[in-house]
Amino acid sequence: MDSGKAKILVVDDDPVIRLIATETLEQNGFTVVEADNGEDALQIISATGCDLVLLDVVMPRLDGFATCRRLRQPPLGRRCRS
Repeated sequence: MDSGKAKILVVDDDPVIRLIATETLEQNGFTVVEADNGEDALQIISATGCDLVLLDVVMPRLDGFATCRRLRQPPLGRRCRS
């Protein structure tokens, strides 16, 4: 179902930060999806896509830098622009 709203993925291991970001974005008309780590973020993007990723840097399992590097690799990276 395409609502016409931009879909933003908020990736942060801190639930309070995710809550604040999600509430702020939703109040401003965005659709928000959340992930608490980089691995889950990659799975979400692969399965459903998104228009923008707000990505924390310091996270367990897969940090923001490694997540970003993997996002930019094919096949996901074909949709990313610098």
